[in-house]
Amino acid sequence: KWDWTVTEVVLEPIYMLHFYTGSKTKQAVFARHTITVHAHMSATVVEIHGDLYDSNLRGLCYGQTQINLNEGATLQHQRLSLATANMTAIADLTVKIHTKARYELCTIMSGGKQHRHNTRLSLTGVAAQVKVKCLHHANHQEQLDTHLEILHQADNGESDVMIRGIAERRGSSSVTGKIVIPAGAGQNSAQLENKNLLLSREATINSRPQLEIHHDNIQRCTHGATVGCLDDDALFYLQSRGIPVADAKKMLVESFVEPILTAFSPVFVDDLRAQLLGMPVLSAATGE
Repeated sequence: KWDWTVTEVVLEPIYMLHFYTGSKTKQAVFARHTITVHAHMSATVVEIHGDLYDSNLRGLCYGQTQINLNEGATLQHQRLSLATANMTAIADLTVKIHTKARYELCTIMSGGKQHRHNTRLSLTGVAAQVKVKCLHHANHQEQLDTHLEILHQADNGESDVMIRGIAERRGSSSVTGKIVIPAGAGQNSAQLENKNLLLSREATINSRPQLEIHHDNIQRCTHGATVGCLDDDALFYLQSRGIPVADAKKMLVESFVEPILTAFSPVFVDDLRAQLLGMPVLSAATGE
């Protein structure tokens, strides 16, 4: 259990590294963190759950994080959650954003026998702002589950969500994105975009974008979801320029996830590219 309070502007990123060791199937790790940012203060927090380099971890990992942003506070929050094939990982994140506060979340999840993220963001103050970028990558027989709920509880709130998903081999991923604007919250703006890429005939992605609007006076509320394969025309164009097909597929996948990777800490971006994009890219069209 760890509690942290930001009482001044923090210029350098703060890293929270959770490295799990051991190979027993019944071992478990439970972590609970609370972060409070005082009024008009700002900070950047980078959380790493799992290990980029250890592929033998087993057991259960459960993390619970609660964040409270006071008036005018700003927090840039980056979360990397990696689980090996023998791990079950569950993460709960609850954030309250008060008047004129701003919360930016960039989260990347990959791996795990079972891997679930539950995120609830509440814009409790007037003119609160939320920006979310999320990438989920399911490979082999992994089962990923992402639940995101954004609740606009006051006037003039703004939320912007971008979700990218990749599933290959027999990977399975499910995404539920929900935006709620109650009757007492007017002049809100909300946008949710979820794009997914299938790289195998046996992979599965389920996308469920949801809007609940109970107020007549809103600025803008949109949502959309797509699930598709690599563009054959784009592949043909790259091959016609002398690029081998494997490299062409890799380039298209990298361009698909680049908006999320560029938002993450540069300290880990190269390792992330190797972890997520270094494996063979399968073709949904041919099943190769």
